Amino acid sequence: MPLTSVLQVYVAYILAVQAHAEAQGGGRCRLPLAIMVSDDTAEGIQRLLDANDHFGLEPAQVTPLEQEKSNPNVDPNPDTDPDPDPQEKV
Repeated sequence: MPLTSVLQVYVAYILAVQAHAEAQGGGRCRLPLAIMVSDDTAEGIQRLLDANDHFGLEPAQVTPLEQEKSNPNVDPNPDTDPDPDPQEKV
């Protein structure tokens, strides 16, 4: 099967590692895949996974982790004061 997406490449590596571990006599091996998604990408990634039968992974192996939207113009630490001249405090 030709590789068509970066996600498919990642899954191919996971499947290969699983197969190798099982071939070494380690028993059944199922590795997890966590995928960072956003409100903008979650639905499309889920459709891609569903349309391709999770590229061979079991659905329970795949966990989408949705990140919250953030405003890059807001100081995440508003209580901190950037010190323009640290020598003044010496």
